Amino acid sequence: MWPEGLVAIELRGAVDLAIWRKEPIEMVREQRYRARRGGTQRRSPAAGKRLPGGDVAMAFVQIIEFTTTRPDEVEALVSEWRTKTAGRRTAQRGTFTQDRERPNTYVQIVEFPSYEDAMANSDLPETASFAERLGQLCDGPMLFRNLDVRTVEEM
Repeated sequence: MWPEGLVAIELRGAVDLAIWRKEPIEMVREQRYRARRGGTQRRSPAAGKRLPGGDVAMAFVQIIEFTTTRPDEVEALVSEWRTKTAGRRTAQRGTFTQDRERPNTYVQIVEFPSYEDAMANSDLPETASFAERLGQLCDGPMLFRNLDVRTVEEM
């Protein structure tokens, strides 16, 4: 069952999957940080983009966990969505992973330049269709984590 207020928000760009919520994603807190002048920062260019006034819109990551016995169909659906949204989607990177310890469990990691970009991606009509079709391929409810990136460090 979906947590209260959570709905298929869509494949907001990352991993070519999306953010699914039943209500506006206002429930996800938007954070902006004033860029520091001087000193050192561990923020890489991927961790945010500069906004007017010196604010930094932090990068946004959505993690979607689900179970399915049809991972090949999920990948084909993502590929179809990517083709249909070429030049318009705001997701920068999508990573589709398989859990080694839990059979048929997958995690999609989708990266966006900012929360605002994720919301714009969610507004694409193709995203709503994608989210509905993805839900039909899952064996149970999807679990979402909506994350503001604080730091990115190369190791």
